Amino acid sequence: MLRHVIWSVRRVVLQHRLLQPIPNRFFTAENKDDNKEEINKVLINKIKQLVESHDIVLFMKGTAQEPLCGFSQYVSNLIAFYKIKKFNTVDVTVNPLLKEALKSYSGWPTIPQLFVKGRLIGGYDIVKDMHTKGTFESLLKREGLLVPESPE
Repeated sequence: MLRHVIWSVRRVVLQHRLLQPIPNRFFTAENKDDNKEEINKVLINKIKQLVESHDIVLFMKGTAQEPLCGFSQYVSNLIAFYKIKKFNTVDVTVNPLLKEALKSYSGWPTIPQLFVKGRLIGGYDIVKDMHTKGTFESLLKREGLLVPESPE
């Protein structure tokens, strides 16, 4: 239970760091459209920092505990299935500008988006296909991200 709470707090902190500090002036009614390009640049830089500083980052709709779509849930559950050591999620539904910035950063049009060691792996269909073929597990092993199984 405590482990779950610690991971939940860590994900909230990551979410907060990604979206802050974005100056409030960006979100005023009269400036919102004028500053959209500037906000996009700030968010893209924050996305880049997050992706480059964590082994695995899943941008998804909702959270791992409460996914808001089946595709996001599948990828989140698949990562959990492999007992990944470090697994970070970002809920793109908290800010529509974040979702657009992510699409600009990655060049990938759909959510979820999975990044491993700073590299975009893909969305639901790519990750599912990799899992089916065994290449997802191979990728995780090659990157040193699988937790070794304890002898029984």
